[in-house]
Amino acid sequence: MNSYLALSNFSTLIPGILAAAFIIATTYAYWIWYRRYKNKKEIKQKDFDQIQEMASKADKNQTLQVSAIYQLRNYINGTNGESFKRPTLELFRSLLESWNPAELKGLKAESENKKKDSNSSEDTKDSTSTIPGYIKSVHTIIRKEAGKIGKHHLNNFILYKADLRGADLSSADLSLANLSLADLSFADLREANLNFADLRGANLRGANLTGANLSFADLYGVKLWNADLRGAKLSDADLGDADFRGPQGCQAQ
Repeated sequence: MNSYLALSNFSTLIPGILAAAFIIATTYAYWIWYRRYKNKKEIKQKDFDQIQEMASKADKNQTLQVSAIYQLRNYINGTNGESFKRPTLELFRSLLESWNPAELKGLKAESENKKKDSNSSEDTKDSTSTIPGYIKSVHTIIRKEAGKIGKHHLNNFILYKADLRGADLSSADLSLANLSLADLSFADLREANLNFADLRGANLRGANLTGANLSFADLYGVKLWNADLRGAKLSDADLGDADFRGPQGCQAQ
Protein backbone atom coordinates (compact mmCIF):
# COMPACT_ATOMS: atom_id res chain seq x y z
CA MET A 1 0.00 0.00 0.00
CA ASN A 2 2.81 2.38 0.94
CA SER A 3 4.64 1.53 -2.28
CA TYR A 4 1.50 2.27 -4.26
CA LEU A 5 1.08 5.64 -2.56
CA ALA A 6 4.72 6.52 -3.11
CA LEU A 7 4.46 5.60 -6.77
CA SER A 8 1.25 7.57 -7.09
CA ASN A 9 2.81 10.64 -5.47
CA PHE A 10 5.87 10.36 -7.74
CA SER A 11 3.70 10.17 -10.84
CA THR A 12 2.05 13.45 -9.90
CA LEU A 13 5.49 15.06 -9.73
CA ILE A 14 6.54 13.93 -13.22
CA PRO A 15 4.95 16.88 -15.11
CA GLY A 16 6.64 19.35 -12.78
CA ILE A 17 9.99 17.60 -13.13
CA LEU A 18 9.68 17.57 -16.90
CA ALA A 19 8.73 21.24 -16.95
CA ALA A 20 11.69 22.13 -14.75
CA ALA A 21 14.01 20.05 -16.95
CA PHE A 22 12.67 21.80 -20.04
CA ILE A 23 13.24 25.23 -18.50
CA ILE A 24 16.77 24.31 -17.45
CA ALA A 25 17.58 22.87 -20.89
CA THR A 26 16.10 25.90 -22.66
CA THR A 27 17.96 28.33 -20.42
CA TYR A 28 21.23 26.47 -20.98
CA ALA A 29 20.68 26.39 -24.76
CA TYR A 30 19.94 30.12 -24.73
CA TRP A 31 23.07 30.79 -22.67
CA ILE A 32 25.20 28.85 -25.16
CA TRP A 33 23.58 30.70 -28.08
CA TYR A 34 24.08 34.09 -26.39
CA ARG A 35 27.73 33.37 -25.65
CA ARG A 36 28.34 32.34 -29.25
CA TYR A 37 26.42 35.36 -30.58
CA LYS A 38 28.29 37.72 -28.27
CA ASN A 39 31.65 36.20 -29.19
CA LYS A 40 30.79 36.37 -32.89
CA LYS A 41 29.71 39.99 -32.54
CA GLU A 42 32.88 40.87 -30.63
CA ILE A 43 34.99 39.15 -33.28
CA LYS A 44 33.18 41.08 -36.04
CA GLN A 45 33.72 44.35 -34.20
CA LYS A 46 37.38 43.53 -33.62
CA ASP A 47 37.85 42.62 -37.29
CA PHE A 48 36.10 45.83 -38.36
CA ASP A 49 38.24 47.96 -36.05
CA GLN A 50 41.43 46.40 -37.45
CA ILE A 51 40.35 46.84 -41.08
CA GLN A 52 39.18 50.38 -40.38
CA GLU A 53 42.55 51.24 -38.87
CA MET A 54 44.40 49.83 -41.88
CA ALA A 55 42.08 51.68 -44.29
CA SER A 56 42.64 55.01 -42.58
CA LYS A 57 46.43 54.85 -42.66
CA ALA A 58 48.29 55.39 -45.90
CA ASP A 59 51.23 53.06 -46.47
CA LYS A 60 54.09 53.87 -48.81
CA ASN A 61 52.59 52.34 -51.94
CA GLN A 62 48.93 52.31 -50.75
CA THR A 63 48.63 48.56 -51.38
CA LEU A 64 47.60 47.63 -47.84
CA GLN A 65 45.32 50.63 -47.52
CA VAL A 66 43.52 49.92 -50.80
CA SER A 67 43.16 46.24 -49.85
CA ALA A 68 41.64 47.22 -46.49
CA ILE A 69 39.22 49.64 -48.15
CA TYR A 70 37.92 46.91 -50.46
CA GLN A 71 37.45 44.64 -47.42
CA LEU A 72 35.06 47.26 -46.06
CA ARG A 73 32.64 46.62 -48.93
CA ASN A 74 30.77 43.96 -46.94
CA TYR A 75 30.51 46.34 -44.02
CA ILE A 76 29.09 49.27 -45.98
CA ASN A 77 26.51 47.17 -47.85
CA GLY A 78 25.17 45.53 -44.68
CA THR A 79 26.44 41.98 -45.31
CA ASN A 80 28.24 41.99 -41.96
CA GLY A 81 25.45 43.81 -40.14
CA GLU A 82 23.57 47.08 -40.47
CA SER A 83 25.41 48.64 -37.52
CA PHE A 84 28.62 48.89 -39.56
CA LYS A 85 27.19 50.85 -42.49
CA ARG A 86 27.21 54.33 -40.97
CA PRO A 87 30.74 54.22 -39.44
CA THR A 88 32.12 52.84 -42.72
CA LEU A 89 30.44 55.62 -44.67
CA GLU A 90 31.87 58.22 -42.29
CA LEU A 91 35.33 56.70 -42.75
CA PHE A 92 34.88 57.01 -46.52
CA ARG A 93 33.83 60.63 -46.06
CA SER A 94 37.01 61.29 -44.09
CA LEU A 95 39.22 59.57 -46.68
CA LEU A 96 37.67 61.56 -49.52
CA GLU A 97 38.18 64.80 -47.61
CA SER A 98 41.84 63.94 -47.07
CA TRP A 99 42.52 64.31 -50.79
CA ASN A 100 42.51 68.00 -51.61
CA PRO A 101 44.41 68.60 -54.86
CA ALA A 102 45.33 72.17 -55.68
CA GLU A 103 43.53 71.82 -59.02
CA LEU A 104 40.22 71.55 -57.18
CA LYS A 105 40.50 75.11 -55.91
CA GLY A 106 41.01 76.61 -59.35
CA LEU A 107 38.57 74.42 -61.24
CA LYS A 108 36.15 77.15 -62.25
CA ALA A 109 38.88 79.37 -63.65
CA GLU A 110 40.21 76.41 -65.59
CA SER A 111 36.77 75.54 -66.99
CA GLU A 112 36.24 79.12 -68.09
CA ASN A 113 39.59 79.38 -69.87
CA LYS A 114 39.80 75.97 -71.40
CA LYS A 115 36.79 74.40 -73.07
CA LYS A 116 37.39 70.70 -73.50
CA ASP A 117 36.28 68.82 -76.56
CA SER A 118 33.11 67.08 -75.39
CA ASN A 119 33.52 64.43 -78.10
CA SER A 120 36.96 63.39 -76.90
CA SER A 121 37.22 59.80 -75.69
CA GLU A 122 40.05 60.87 -73.41
CA ASP A 123 37.85 63.04 -71.14
CA THR A 124 37.36 60.31 -68.56
CA LYS A 125 40.97 59.17 -68.77
CA ASP A 126 42.29 62.69 -68.21
CA SER A 127 39.92 63.31 -65.31
CA THR A 128 41.07 60.25 -63.38
CA SER A 129 44.80 60.22 -64.15
CA THR A 130 45.83 61.95 -60.92
CA ILE A 131 43.43 60.21 -58.53
CA PRO A 132 45.24 58.27 -55.77
CA GLY A 133 44.52 54.54 -55.54
CA TYR A 134 42.77 54.74 -52.18
CA ILE A 135 40.41 57.43 -53.49
CA LYS A 136 39.62 55.35 -56.59
CA SER A 137 38.79 52.36 -54.40
CA VAL A 138 36.32 54.43 -52.36
CA HIS A 139 34.73 55.74 -55.58
CA THR A 140 34.39 52.18 -56.90
CA ILE A 141 32.66 50.90 -53.77
CA ILE A 142 30.25 53.84 -53.68
CA ARG A 143 29.42 53.27 -57.36
CA LYS A 144 28.77 49.56 -56.91
CA GLU A 145 27.02 49.71 -53.54
CA ALA A 146 25.19 53.05 -53.87
CA GLY A 147 21.81 51.35 -53.57
CA LYS A 148 22.70 49.78 -50.21
CA ILE A 149 24.77 52.31 -48.32
CA GLY A 150 22.12 54.72 -47.08
CA LYS A 151 21.96 57.28 -49.87
CA HIS A 152 20.52 59.93 -47.54
CA HIS A 153 23.98 60.25 -45.95
CA LEU A 154 25.87 61.37 -49.08
CA ASN A 155 25.25 65.07 -48.62
CA ASN A 156 28.36 67.25 -48.62
CA PHE A 157 30.49 64.33 -49.88
CA ILE A 158 33.57 65.18 -51.93
CA LEU A 159 33.24 63.03 -55.05
CA TYR A 160 35.49 65.10 -57.26
CA LYS A 161 36.40 63.20 -60.44
CA ALA A 162 34.52 60.14 -59.17
CA ASP A 163 33.66 57.36 -61.60
CA LEU A 164 29.95 56.86 -60.83
CA ARG A 165 28.83 55.58 -64.22
CA GLY A 166 25.45 53.85 -63.98
CA ALA A 167 25.27 54.24 -60.21
CA ASP A 168 21.91 53.87 -58.48
CA LEU A 169 21.57 57.26 -56.80
CA SER A 170 17.82 57.61 -57.05
CA SER A 171 16.42 59.70 -54.17
CA ALA A 172 19.97 60.23 -52.88
CA ASP A 173 20.76 63.31 -50.82
CA LEU A 174 23.71 64.82 -52.67
CA SER A 175 23.05 68.37 -51.56
CA LEU A 176 26.25 70.42 -51.26
CA ALA A 177 28.22 67.47 -52.66
CA ASN A 178 31.27 68.16 -54.80
CA LEU A 179 30.76 66.18 -58.01
CA SER A 180 32.86 68.39 -60.26
CA LEU A 181 34.35 66.47 -63.20
CA ALA A 182 32.60 63.32 -61.97
CA ASP A 183 31.43 60.75 -64.51
CA LEU A 184 27.71 60.24 -63.82
CA SER A 185 26.85 59.02 -67.30
CA PHE A 186 23.74 56.81 -67.31
CA ALA A 187 23.43 57.16 -63.54
CA ASP A 188 20.00 56.85 -61.95
CA LEU A 189 19.43 60.22 -60.26
CA ARG A 190 15.65 60.22 -60.18
CA GLU A 191 14.30 62.42 -57.38
CA ALA A 192 17.86 63.01 -56.17
CA ASN A 193 18.56 66.12 -54.11
CA LEU A 194 21.43 67.98 -55.79
CA ASN A 195 20.60 71.31 -54.22
CA PHE A 196 23.73 73.53 -54.17
CA ALA A 197 25.80 70.62 -55.54
CA ASP A 198 29.00 71.37 -57.46
CA LEU A 199 28.71 69.62 -60.83
CA ARG A 200 31.13 71.74 -62.85
CA GLY A 201 32.35 69.83 -65.88
CA ALA A 202 30.55 66.65 -64.81
CA ASN A 203 29.51 64.06 -67.38
CA LEU A 204 25.75 63.43 -67.14
CA ARG A 205 25.27 61.90 -70.55
CA GLY A 206 22.22 59.64 -70.56
CA ALA A 207 21.61 60.18 -66.85
CA ASN A 208 18.08 59.92 -65.52
CA LEU A 209 17.39 63.17 -63.66
CA THR A 210 13.60 63.08 -63.68
CA GLY A 211 12.27 64.95 -60.68
CA ALA A 212 15.77 65.77 -59.42
CA ASN A 213 16.34 68.97 -57.46
CA LEU A 214 19.19 70.91 -59.07
CA SER A 215 18.27 74.29 -57.61
CA PHE A 216 21.30 76.51 -57.04
CA ALA A 217 23.57 73.76 -58.40
CA ASP A 218 26.71 74.74 -60.28
CA LEU A 219 26.34 73.08 -63.68
CA TYR A 220 28.96 75.12 -65.52
CA GLY A 221 30.23 73.16 -68.52
CA VAL A 222 28.25 70.03 -67.60
CA LYS A 223 27.50 67.49 -70.36
CA LEU A 224 23.80 66.64 -70.50
CA TRP A 225 23.58 64.77 -73.78
CA ASN A 226 20.38 62.70 -73.84
CA ALA A 227 19.90 63.24 -70.11
CA ASP A 228 16.31 62.93 -68.96
CA LEU A 229 15.47 66.19 -67.17
CA ARG A 230 11.70 65.89 -67.12
CA GLY A 231 10.39 67.47 -63.95
CA ALA A 232 13.86 68.43 -62.75
CA LYS A 233 14.15 71.68 -60.79
CA LEU A 234 16.82 74.01 -62.18
CA SER A 235 15.90 77.29 -60.53
CA ASP A 236 18.94 79.52 -59.93
CA ALA A 237 21.27 76.81 -61.27
CA ASP A 238 24.38 77.96 -63.14
CA LEU A 239 24.09 76.45 -66.61
CA GLY A 240 26.87 78.47 -68.20
CA ASP A 241 28.45 76.57 -71.10
CA ALA A 242 26.30 73.50 -70.33
CA ASP A 243 26.01 71.12 -73.28
CA PHE A 244 22.35 70.17 -73.92
CA ARG A 245 21.78 67.63 -76.67
CA GLY A 246 19.20 64.94 -77.23
CA PRO A 247 15.41 64.76 -77.30
CA GLN A 248 14.96 65.10 -73.54
CA GLY A 249 17.66 67.67 -72.87
CA CYS A 250 15.42 70.69 -72.28
CA GLN A 251 12.37 69.30 -70.56
CA ALA A 252 13.18 70.69 -67.12
CA GLN A 253 11.30 73.08 -64.89
